[in-house]
Amino acid sequence: MKIGVNARLLQEKHHTGIQSYIKNLYQAIGHIDQKNEYIFLKNRHENSLLKNVLYDNFLIKKQIKKFQIDLFHAPNTILPLGTKKCPYIATVHDLGFKVLPQMGKKTDIAYLNFAFKNITKKADVIITDSFAVKKEIKKYYPIKESRLKVIPLGVDNFYFEKESQKYLQKTKEQYQLDNQKIIFTNSAHSSRKNIGLLTKMFTQNRHYFKNTFLIICGLINKDAFQNIISNNKEDNILLLGYVSKRKLRAFYQIADIFIYPSLYEGFGLPLLEALASNTLVLASNIPAFKEIITDNNLFFDPLREDDVFEKTKYYLNISHSKKEIIVGGYQKILEKLTWLKAAEKMINIFNSF
Repeated sequence: MKIGVNARLLQEKHHTGIQSYIKNLYQAIGHIDQKNEYIFLKNRHENSLLKNVLYDNFLIKKQIKKFQIDLFHAPNTILPLGTKKCPYIATVHDLGFKVLPQMGKKTDIAYLNFAFKNITKKADVIITDSFAVKKEIKKYYPIKESRLKVIPLGVDNFYFEKESQKYLQKTKEQYQLDNQKIIFTNSAHSSRKNIGLLTKMFTQNRHYFKNTFLIICGLINKDAFQNIISNNKEDNILLLGYVSKRKLRAFYQIADIFIYPSLYEGFGLPLLEALASNTLVLASNIPAFKEIITDNNLFFDPLREDDVFEKTKYYLNISHSKKEIIVGGYQKILEKLTWLKAAEKMINIFNSF
C-alpha cells in the first residue's frame, strides 16, 4: 500500500513540535514496517504562507493522484478540500483555537474553524496525541467514537544521550552561568504558553532569585517580550530565541528546574525531553500534562502567580537525595511513551484500510 504523508513542514528552518512528530514517528515506522511504501509529499514554496495554504488545501491532491496514493496522512491536521481520491487520516495535535480562542489571531481562528469542518467530514480516522484532545473533539464536534484514536507521542533518543562535561561547561561560561541556579523553559510564540506570568513571577521575586537565571528558548510573542525587556533590570533573564538541538539538550541537562507554565497544550513534547534529560520538572495542572506526569506534587495552577512561585522556590532548593527519588520515577513514564510504540499503533491503523 502506498501511504502519502504531507511532509511540507519538514522544509521549514526551525523545527517545532509538529516537525518533530513527523520526523520521529516516520523514522520509527521505517524501522519496523517493511510492508507499506511511504511517500513524503512536499511543495516548492515553503517560504510563502499563501502558497503553503494552497498546497495543503488544493495542490497536494495533484501529488496524491500523481503518485497513486492509497492512503493519505495529514500530520499537520489540514486535509485537502474537494472530492477524496483515497481514505484520509488526520492527526489533531490540539484544539487551542476552540479552547482558548481569545489567545489566537482572528485570521488563524477563522482558518482553523473552516479547516476543521472539512476535517470532521473527510477524515476516516482522526488521531490525537492525548485523551484530553480526544475529549475536546467530542465536545465540539459530532464525531463517532470509532473515528477517534489516541496515540501518545515519544521522545527523541537524542535527549537521552549525556552531553560532554566540556560542552556543558562551555555553555555555562558562554552565558555566565557558573555558580548560578537555572530555571529553564523551552517555549513558542503563543500567548497560551504563559511566559508572561512566569517572567512576572521571576522579576517580582528577584530578591529571592538573586543567584538564579531564567532561561527562555524559542520565540515568544511581542507583548511578553516587551514586558521581559522592561522588567529585566538585573539581566538574569536570558531570551535566546531558537537554539541548536545540541544547545537545547545542554540547557535541559544543566537546569535545576524545567518549568512548563502553559495554559493549554495537546500533549507537551518538551516535558518528555526534560524527563529524558533527568531534569526536575514543574508543570501546569492541565489535562494533557496529567497524562504524562504521575506525581501531583509537581503541578501548579498556571493562573496563580503565587502557586508558581511557591513550587519553584521549594523545588529549587530540595536536597539531592529528594531530587534523585523524583527523577527515579521518570523511567516508568518514559517506558510507556516511545516512538516505537506510537509507530506500532499507527501502522495498525494504516493496515486496517
